[in-house]
This record gives sequence, structure tokens and C-alpha cells, in this order.
Amino acid sequence: MNIWQRKNSMKTRLNRPHQTPNKSTVPKATPYAAEINQSKSEQQSRMWSTMRWFDGTDKTEEAFHNRFENLPDEDVAFLKSFYNIGDDRELFQMVCKFWNIRVPDLAHIA
Repeated sequence: MNIWQRKNSMKTRLNRPHQTPNKSTVPKATPYAAEINQSKSEQQSRMWSTMRWFDGTDKTEEAFHNRFENLPDEDVAFLKSFYNIGDDRELFQMVCKFWNIRVPDLAHIA
């Protein structure tokens, strides 16, 4: 048995990757990692406070898009995680829907 087979065998037996003493298997933190450990009510509260960023914005697609472009990156990351959304276009559509702003389907835009 060569070293690669032994490592794979150890990985299977222990059901976890082989780890050297100085190497961590903990993934690097993401900007919204703190929110992952929050309770559902804390996450919901954060969602509402983040959505209030758009309060008072003119109820037009253009005004909302301008405001969306200035939303802090950590809030964008949080909302994407909260709503399980992959890209900014989907998130923008969701934000507009939340505030009853009519936007065309952006799926056809690259």
C-alpha cells in the first residue's frame, strides 16, 4: 500500500480528512459567518434592518438600483445567504419584490 492509498484509507476509516498537527481544517471565515450562528429571530431582525436601507427610496427601479449599488458588501453577502440567492441580479429582483417595485425579468440579461 503506497502513501496515497494509506491516506485515503485513513480518511475512509476516520470519516474525516487526514490532518497534520499544524494545519487547520476549519474553513476561512466569510463576511457573514457571524450570522450563521445567530438564532432565526436574530437573523430575521438583521434582515429587516438591512431591508430598511431602502426605506424612503423613490419607488422606481432606477432609484432602487442606485440604492442597491451602494448597499454595503457585508449586507449583500448576508442577504444572499439569508435568502439562499446566488447572484446580485436575483437579489436585486428579490429586494424590489419585497418593496413592491416592478422590475422586468432579468434572467435573459447576461
